[in-house]
Amino acid sequence: CETFVLSGPFVQLNPAKENLSGGGPFNPGQNVSWRLRVRSDARSSAPVPLESLVATDLLPVNLVFSSWTFDDQGTGLPAPQTFAQIPNFAGTGRTLLRWTWNAGSGNLGVNQQVWINISTTIRNGAPFGSLSNDFTLETDAPGLAQRCSGSSQADSLDYDGDANTAETLCRSTGTITVAGIAQLISSKTTQGTCDGGFVSTSAGTLIGGAIDYELRVQNVGTVPMQNFVLIDILPFVGDTGVRDTNPRGSQWTPLLAAPILPPAGTTIYYSTSGNPCRGEVGGPTTGCDPANWTTVAPDPITSTRSFKVEFGSRVVGPFDFVSFDLSLVTPGNVPAGQPTFNSFAYQADRADGLGSLAAEPQKVGISIGACDAASLGDFVWVDTNHDGVQNDGPTGVNGVPVFLSQPGPDGVPGTVDDLPLEQVVTSDSPTSEP
Repeated sequence: CETFVLSGPFVQLNPAKENLSGGGPFNPGQNVSWRLRVRSDARSSAPVPLESLVATDLLPVNLVFSSWTFDDQGTGLPAPQTFAQIPNFAGTGRTLLRWTWNAGSGNLGVNQQVWINISTTIRNGAPFGSLSNDFTLETDAPGLAQRCSGSSQADSLDYDGDANTAETLCRSTGTITVAGIAQLISSKTTQGTCDGGFVSTSAGTLIGGAIDYELRVQNVGTVPMQNFVLIDILPFVGDTGVRDTNPRGSQWTPLLAAPILPPAGTTIYYSTSGNPCRGEVGGPTTGCDPANWTTVAPDPITSTRSFKVEFGSRVVGPFDFVSFDLSLVTPGNVPAGQPTFNSFAYQADRADGLGSLAAEPQKVGISIGACDAASLGDFVWVDTNHDGVQNDGPTGVNGVPVFLSQPGPDGVPGTVDDLPLEQVVTSDSPTSEP
């Protein structure tokens, strides 16, 4: 005779997750619908009470939940009465979707199924490639063993919230592909004395006033970008663009007022050439000057005519951006109604090795405005006779950094906690004198 073990009643769960939105690939912001099959396999030996079933879906970070519906597939069974949407479940940064049924909701019979249909959106910033998501089912019906038709996993994160992490979840995986899109957008804006913030069309600045520029580049695609290089040629009379070497049309020369603070993880280089060779951003490599880039700002800093920012190993991921500001000062010999223009260019390689992107955003201009503004300061000169009076003749000095600050928390000016407000560099007066 032979000995064998006779199994008790069991349910063999056979979950499935199906993409209902086609083969893709899909773009960020696009809707993707899924069918979650709550299914008992034909090999089950007994029905399973709905009240014992827990259906869960831990969405990946790059899928955003929108809504769900229920389809009883002709069984007459009710929709789950309790639905929970739990953000940052168990500290994963992901959203858990959980459906349960009340007591008395009936039984899911052998070889029966019901559907939960969910709608999701691919998050802006999702990287290209495969995007997988698991749907899980489990039961804790007393006296009814659980088996899985496909793959399974331990409930280590306690999806069902019963504090038992030794249970087994039956699992099904659905996968879509996020399209590989390489796209960068960029802009340069300015803020003059007469502006309330950074703008693309300035209301102007004043003699001696500040001119601030903001440079911004954002990756709005799905492919990370690397080996980023950015070059800016500052405005001066006779200047050209960076990649586009046509004249920019600047009629006067604002002066760099302070060292440039580049984005974290990048390196800033300065040049005194207004026409540096700049093949690294697709600009000219002949008919231009050796750039002689240096990480040390020229002395005086007002002699800076161009700068470069190298990103080194820093990668600009999907939906990431980089931005930074620089400050120039308006000299005293600016002709009324005449503009000056600034622009920058960049180039970056696709992280998937399929080429690079380069561009020069539209130039931004500024001229002397007509706003009212308070002013501090007057004249920096060499006091040759040491009497503190401006009676020494034409001894004004250009290129001197001047700092404006206010007392810090201790309320005492001239101490280490003073708060910087502004920095300018002395330059010619309205009568073109130092």
